[in-house]
Amino acid sequence: MKQLIRTVLVFLIGMILAAIAVYFYFDMTSTPKETRKLAPLSLTGDEEAIITALSGEVFILRDDSIITAETGTALYAGDIIKVVDESFCQIQFSTVASARLRSNTIIKIKSILNMNSTPDVKTEILTGTMLYRVNKLREGEKLEVKSEDKIYSVKGTTFLVDRNSEGTSLIVAEGLVSVAAGDGKAVPVETGAGQEYFVIQGESAGTLSPMSGSSKEMIREGESFRVLDLTGEKGSLVRTGIVAIPSDAQIYVNGYLSGRGSFTGLYPSGEELTVLVRKRGYADKVLIINAETDLEYRIVLEPEMTGSEILEREREISAEQGLADRLKMELESRTERLKEVEVLIIELKEENSELISRSARDENRIRTMSGRIQELEQLQTDLSSDIDDLERKLEESETREAKLRDLIKQIQEISSDNP
Repeated sequence: MKQLIRTVLVFLIGMILAAIAVYFYFDMTSTPKETRKLAPLSLTGDEEAIITALSGEVFILRDDSIITAETGTALYAGDIIKVVDESFCQIQFSTVASARLRSNTIIKIKSILNMNSTPDVKTEILTGTMLYRVNKLREGEKLEVKSEDKIYSVKGTTFLVDRNSEGTSLIVAEGLVSVAAGDGKAVPVETGAGQEYFVIQGESAGTLSPMSGSSKEMIREGESFRVLDLTGEKGSLVRTGIVAIPSDAQIYVNGYLSGRGSFTGLYPSGEELTVLVRKRGYADKVLIINAETDLEYRIVLEPEMTGSEILEREREISAEQGLADRLKMELESRTERLKEVEVLIIELKEENSELISRSARDENRIRTMSGRIQELEQLQTDLSSDIDDLERKLEESETREAKLRDLIKQIQEISSDNP
């Protein structure tokens, strides 16, 4: 019996060591998901305009100071906002509009509210691209964008204004935008949904035409814009940040490109976000985030595997499956042995009871029998513990095997998509 126990213990120790080695291998080769707490948003409810999303570097020129913009930074009339290369920011103006400033854009905020605290949003685009999503304006509310000597006025629409060295383009996805000269002399040009209006630099009149395919693609991301409730209770909006490795990886949030390398946005507490990080030559990484707390997530992409690496992973799956089969066999063997021990314990207890009642002269035998029962009960406990461990290891092994199979499937899909 002692020899049997030693054999079982040696076997179990070997299985445990093998399982630990497999666990640490996958633990070390898996991509870590790290998080960092972000400072909670602090709003007074009186903000006229704030930055609601940001990627890269954005600066604010206010009076004689230069401020590095962050998500949640309040903006005021007179501010000049500069978005540098490979960056963008999203601005919410009062309760009426959300605007995205693309890379290499400079705008000036001329006004946000009038004397009656009614939205009177006026911005001037000095260079670059500004994409607006405007709620339907109520009586007395205004929103205008100035570019060169033209003023673009809206009532409620999604539109884009792009100003460069050649001129200014207006693209309207829905609603109506009125284009008028700054001096008010010329008759305004009404640009409707599905149209674009281009004014050559320095010219007074422009050209109205149907929206082109490239213009539709430029303005498509405006579908994702929305005006947030900035007057809610503390904690109703949370900051969610993404830091991608490599630093030039593209970050998509809910299907829309939101930045490269890093991104931070404000979201209603509890909203579910689907984040995709992608870069050529690396395997895509998808993360589902429940925006309940102010957190920054670090997502590290892994290089795509070669054919030989895929074969190596398949061999690892096969080895893991073999380990699982052996654990199953050992589990069945230990279970049968446990049943035998339990039957033997019952028999010995019955025999011990008979000996006690038969004669006190068999006291020595009784003690021996009691000791034997204790040994068997201990063995019963040990076997039960071994079975529990084996069941847990089997479950972990099967889970790892499933993950490896999913990984192979994803790799093969990526390989087929990127021949």
